[in-house]
Amino acid sequence: MSFWQRAGEWLEERTGLTTVLYNCSRRAVLGGVGWGNAVRAAMVFALIVQAITGLVLWMHYSPSAQTAWESVYYIQYELPGGWLLRGIHHYTAQVLVALLALYVAGMVLLGEYRWPKELVFWTAIFLLLCSMALCLTGDLLSWDRNAFSATTVRVRFLTLLPVIGQSLLKVAIGGPGPDLGTLTLTRFFALHVGVLAFGFALLLWAHLALWRRVRVVTAAPPFPAGPYWPAQAVRNAAACLLLMAVVLVLVGKEGVPLGSPADTTQFYDAARPEWSLRGVYGLSEMIPGSGIFGTGLSWKIFPIFILPGLTVLVFLAMPF
Repeated sequence: MSFWQRAGEWLEERTGLTTVLYNCSRRAVLGGVGWGNAVRAAMVFALIVQAITGLVLWMHYSPSAQTAWESVYYIQYELPGGWLLRGIHHYTAQVLVALLALYVAGMVLLGEYRWPKELVFWTAIFLLLCSMALCLTGDLLSWDRNAFSATTVRVRFLTLLPVIGQSLLKVAIGGPGPDLGTLTLTRFFALHVGVLAFGFALLLWAHLALWRRVRVVTAAPPFPAGPYWPAQAVRNAAACLLLMAVVLVLVGKEGVPLGSPADTTQFYDAARPEWSLRGVYGLSEMIPGSGIFGTGLSWKIFPIFILPGLTVLVFLAMPF
């Protein structure tokens, strides 16, 4: 008997791991083998990648106005492989937003928002919104001039809201402002790592659990044949490899560019938002900033808050 066989028997006797893996590989995939399951596996894979890379970045990051840019500079140019680590973390988040947008669109086209998949559909929408919020809060953390100026524009949009706008602005930036500072960084960092990341993981677990529950409820015994191994496992692996390949292509040879440090006294006119929000920003540029007669509100409240809000409400109301 070889060393590996003896080691395998030793591990099996004490943990039963081999039996567990065998049973998992032979279990039936509810609803049958398909690429839809592979897409959901890619979401889980992206979450794992983000958790691992985010944890390592966290070990080297210092969220303050005096140290944030320097710590990102150290990660980007001094830490071995830091540019690659930061690039994978950044672009995996962007690819995940695109993947979730396509996933929700696919559910709509296939009519998978109807009974009994209402909760599955709603959790998919909230996953998309949460992934976009993660990108927004993570954008500021580099504290370069593009991140500072783009985030300044975003948070000042809060003043478009009547009554509560100024109060929300103070909560967002951690003080009366008008400039962003250390308290803004710490709040965005806490939201990014402690609230939104945990919320995304919880939503993804709920989405997968609800999806499996739907399969159990709607599948007539006997359940559709289709063992996990090898057909579904190969599809899952292919989806995860494709996602990582896209991320590595986007990372390229230099990773994510790091601009010069943020200057709170000078606005960077060339600042641009993330790609997922450029449509909203472009529409807002087409709307005049003058006030709506007799209301005290700006016309820009429509492209920034009202139209996106109504769009989300329409999607949430589709099951009805």
